[in-house]
Amino acid sequence: MLGLINGFADGFVATPVIEACRRHSLFEILDGHAALTMEQLALATRANDGQLRVAMRLLLELDWVEPVGRDTYRAMSAVKSASRLPADIGELMHLSTSAVFQDPASVALRKWLERSMSNWGDVGEPMAGLLTGALLSPLLVQIDRSGGAAVLEAKTHPEVSPASQAMLRRYFEARGWGSVEGSDFKLNGAGQYLLKNGAIARQSR
Repeated sequence: MLGLINGFADGFVATPVIEACRRHSLFEILDGHAALTMEQLALATRANDGQLRVAMRLLLELDWVEPVGRDTYRAMSAVKSASRLPADIGELMHLSTSAVFQDPASVALRKWLERSMSNWGDVGEPMAGLLTGALLSPLLVQIDRSGGAAVLEAKTHPEVSPASQAMLRRYFEARGWGSVEGSDFKLNGAGQYLLKNGAIARQSR
């Protein structure tokens, strides 16, 4: 379970960087050459050298690129999954968790949680896991700020609309983190551990 939580935090950190790399066509450029130096990448993407180096270090940690010489990299097969990144991912990056929790219709929360439940369509791994982390990490922080388990287990909650509470319960049940017992919703051990430690992992990154 700790590995899953750390994976969520990794997704929260990595997804905005991957989206920025895609906007600068970094993956297409890398995939179209056997190998490129940092200088060549900076020229081709018109990116700031310092920011590009930070991005390349993250991609190296994700095994999306590998070094083939001094300041020289080539793309790994995982780079191809970036082309399947949802076009509206910027919307997820700027999601206001407090607002979506309070939305009477739970439109945005339902949209993103249902996409996560469908494993993000055809994006494949590792991108699907990173996207789920980008979504869940801030949601876990918001749940923690709003009172933790009570957000899901209380009959009603002042900071969460009934529709949003129902959507969160549906998602947690689908992930095997809780279930309906009679007229109540109860987190199981995995769900309790997730809420206890998920926000801490996100805030420590």
